[in-house]
Amino acid sequence: MMRKIRIKNKHFKLLILISSIILVLSTFIGYIVYAQTTIFNSPLKKLTWDISIMDIDVKHKIGNVTDKVNIENSSIDFDVTFNKPGDSITYTVYIENKGLINAYLSSVTGIDTANSTIPKCIQYRITEPDNKVLKAKEIISFDITITWVNDSSSYEFDNKYSKTATINFNYIQN
Repeated sequence: MMRKIRIKNKHFKLLILISSIILVLSTFIGYIVYAQTTIFNSPLKKLTWDISIMDIDVKHKIGNVTDKVNIENSSIDFDVTFNKPGDSITYTVYIENKGLINAYLSSVTGIDTANSTIPKCIQYRITEPDNKVLKAKEIISFDITITWVNDSSSYEFDNKYSKTATINFNYIQN
């Protein structure tokens, strides 16, 4: 009688082993099917980096200001001419993240260089947003103000003053 129980135990152990192998293979095949439909076909495999200035608008103008603006990717070239102290112009700059990777504004360059060149009476100022993170498919805006400073007594007020500058918005991956 003992012998029959051992045979049943051997068959039972073999059945459990085969069932375990089938279960592991089924789980593995299920994961492969899942991975192909969710991971390999997802847009994440096509990550793109596309940050650019999409538009610039004149927000506010004081005095008779002549301006010329040129947008190129993530930089703006300004050429402004003022007639008298107190004249100013404020632009709103819209930057868009058309890519799928979040971006962080690491720096804005060109303001200090512009302000240190002659005529120093014309000054550039930027108002950066509190949140410097530009998420994928979002738009963020900045204000840039260019002013002929009122306390510029060393310049002849009969003349017009012009100043050019290139402002760069430098983003890094967030």
